Amino acid sequence: MSHPRHRNRRQRHQRRRERHREAKEFRRKFRRNANRFVPGGLAGRIILMVVGILFVVQLVGWIFGDNDRWEFDEPEEVAAEQVIAATQLLDRANEAEREALTDALTGIFLRVHVQSSVPDTGYRLRPGAGGNFEKEARELLGPLKDRDVRIGYRGEWDWDGIITLAVQLVDGKWVVYEFPIRAFGMFQERSSGAGTWIFWLLVAGAVIWFSNRLVRPLRTFAAAAENLGRDIHVDPLPVTGSRELRRASKAFNKMQTRVQRMIDDRSLMLAAIAHDLRTVLTRLRLRAEFIEDAEQQAKAEADIEEMQAMLDAGLAFARGETEVEERRLIDLADLTKGLTDDLNQTDGPARYQGPVTLSYRCGPNEMRRAISNIIRNAIAYGSEADVHLTSGPQGVLLTISDKGPGIPPELHEQVFQPFFRVEDSRNRETGGTGLGLAIARTIARRHGGDVQLKNAPEGGLTVTLTLPAT
Repeated sequence: MSHPRHRNRRQRHQRRRERHREAKEFRRKFRRNANRFVPGGLAGRIILMVVGILFVVQLVGWIFGDNDRWEFDEPEEVAAEQVIAATQLLDRANEAEREALTDALTGIFLRVHVQSSVPDTGYRLRPGAGGNFEKEARELLGPLKDRDVRIGYRGEWDWDGIITLAVQLVDGKWVVYEFPIRAFGMFQERSSGAGTWIFWLLVAGAVIWFSNRLVRPLRTFAAAAENLGRDIHVDPLPVTGSRELRRASKAFNKMQTRVQRMIDDRSLMLAAIAHDLRTVLTRLRLRAEFIEDAEQQAKAEADIEEMQAMLDAGLAFARGETEVEERRLIDLADLTKGLTDDLNQTDGPARYQGPVTLSYRCGPNEMRRAISNIIRNAIAYGSEADVHLTSGPQGVLLTISDKGPGIPPELHEQVFQPFFRVEDSRNRETGGTGLGLAIARTIARRHGGDVQLKNAPEGGLTVTLTLPAT
């Protein structure tokens, strides 16, 4: 038995590992959920980052900014406090002191004088004219609520008007306070937030413009890489922009040059090999003619023909990877229908269904070869071919279906490998060199499309050639 202390230690380690695993799982789930709200594109992430930083800066400035300005009283409250304090001082002052006090209190935004008769405060404030100013003023004059207080205004109810407030003193006299309306800022329009919205819109527009401009070189690189995959002889990238961008463009162009050189060297090597092999095959044909046994002579000649066909197909495949045909506008429907009719007469049953005419920009000979290879395969291994052509906003869709046994799903990608055959028993009578589908996919991808396989539920194989809209 283990010691209790060792057992407790193992239990603590186990709990610690469980907590660590739970924390790790929580972080993983949190990152996964957070990534749902993060834009997938680099421009979107830059925009989110910049706007987030601006928002945080704005929030911090609002929280830790100058808060003293929030403690300022409203002008009405300040004026009410002045009136209350001045009235209480004038109550206790004699005639001479009152005159000195009124002179001291009079200024730019306040005029004060004392008189014996009931003052004329001017126009009485109507409801709506000045809002609820009179009601608010009487509420602010709380300590003077037992006094006789009269409020009015002189002039027009605008910036040049004057609000008059008269309060009766304890000895029966009246003190009159005159405030310019502009002192209260009554006609100052409250901020509608339009300035803030305009600021944020300008910031958002600038961030979007800057982000798109920043990621434009990356989009150019992506497009260049995609075009390079279709055509190795595309124009090199322009060497412009920042130092890092120029360096990356030069490196990309050097890579393209090296790839072109490697492919050219391979083509030269294949041409040399083909020349030597053709010479050997020619000698074998001559020697086969001297074989006395007619049966063995026929077999030897058949083997030589098969070797010649494999050599020609391999060279054609190699050339097809490097040689790009000039794109031009053709009638794809007419080309497909013509191929179907020709193969129907020479190879076996083939039927076309689709539009009468369909304009498409492509390499005519390349496209003819790709479609022909697929239809020939369908006839050879599926007894017949049903060709269906459609087009839409997404591009062109060409499906070729047969009535054969199909291909196991796990081999659907392997059949596109050069010289791969589903059945080892396939020979020159039942099959070709294993390059038909490989060539078709190479041509399709060079045009920005693809070739896919799918077994039909009712039996047979469906080959789908997709081409992008041009």
